[in-house]
Amino acid sequence: MKVSVSFQIVADINCYDSPAVIERLDLKNLRSNRNIDDKEPPSIQRFVLPLTSDLSSLPSGVNLITLPNSSATAIKERHEIVLGPETLSPSGLELPTINPHYQGRPSKFLYAAGTICRNHFTNSVCKVNTEEKETVLWKGTDCDYPGEPLFIPEQDFREPLEGEEDAGGVLISACSNSGRDEDFLVFLNPKTMTELGRATFKARIPQAMHGFFLRE
Repeated sequence: MKVSVSFQIVADINCYDSPAVIERLDLKNLRSNRNIDDKEPPSIQRFVLPLTSDLSSLPSGVNLITLPNSSATAIKERHEIVLGPETLSPSGLELPTINPHYQGRPSKFLYAAGTICRNHFTNSVCKVNTEEKETVLWKGTDCDYPGEPLFIPEQDFREPLEGEEDAGGVLISACSNSGRDEDFLVFLNPKTMTELGRATFKARIPQAMHGFFLRE
């Protein structure tokens, strides 16, 4: 059956299976320095929302999504549309970001940090190819805990060219080290996820913090 919708909005979201993580982030738990358990590790999910001016014209019981190579679903059930996500990453990643030149545009790559709780991505910064479902990572020591990775373009905004999404910039993550008094910023090549260098600090960097970059 051919389905016609006016627009499709794509939203990539870091998801947990339940809201229990909110309770584990209660202030008293954070102050106790107790690690968040990994019974429900997060993963990055893609939801696709079909938009139409006439919901009644859409058929029921069929997938309304026409995005190529996507397993996301949007199925009309009576007077509502129920969304089903496409899984973009393995479990255990948090704080996902993209090249800022691709905000609001189709993007192929996202970057994320491994969670504190033990899994394959702990102590790492990861690059996810959302089309091929492949992951490449930079991994520190067992004492290194990277925060939110930021893609810093080499130049100011311009119309991005096809095939250069993971080039023309550097990936930065603030890392806390639990084994010695030496936290650092790690600078990575976003195309290969290899380390370019690091800047160390005597001051402590709070673990798993969000970050932002100012050119001036």
